[in-house]
Amino acid sequence: AGLEEDPVVPGKFWNHHEFRTSSWRTWIDGCETGGSGYPLDLQLGGALVAGTTASATVDGTTPFAQVYLYNGSGPGSTTVPGVGTLDIANGNRLMTRTANAAGTASFVRTLPGRLAGFTVWLQAIDEFGALSQIVNEQIQ
Repeated sequence: AGLEEDPVVPGKFWNHHEFRTSSWRTWIDGCETGGSGYPLDLQLGGALVAGTTASATVDGTTPFAQVYLYNGSGPGSTTVPGVGTLDIANGNRLMTRTANAAGTASFVRTLPGRLAGFTVWLQAIDEFGALSQIVNEQIQ
C-alpha cells in the first residue's frame, strides 16, 4: 500500500492497496484535498464592468508554464488540442500568459462597452491540462 501526491496536480493523491479474496487483487483510487477540486485557482480582480479594464489571476500552475484563459457559453466541454478538455461549452481562447516563478499567471484586458449585460463563463487551463474552476459573472 502507498499514498503519493500526483506530480502534475497539486493536492491530488493516489493510493494503491493489494488485497486477497480468492486471488490477489489491486485497488487504486485518487482523491483531492480542499479547495474547488480543481488544481488551478482562477480569481477575478473585482467586478466586470463594461468599458473598464478587468483583471484575473490564476494560481497553482507549474512555474513558467503557459496558461490559457477561455470564455465559453456555459457548462459543457471544449477540447483544447494537445492540452486537454475544458468544462465549458464553445470555449474561445481570450489570452495566453506565462506563469511567474511562483506559478501565478496574471491577465488584464479592457472590456468593450458593448458587452454590458452579457454573462461570461471563464476557465483557465495550463499547458499540462490542469484546469481552474469555472467563474461565471455578468458584465455590468
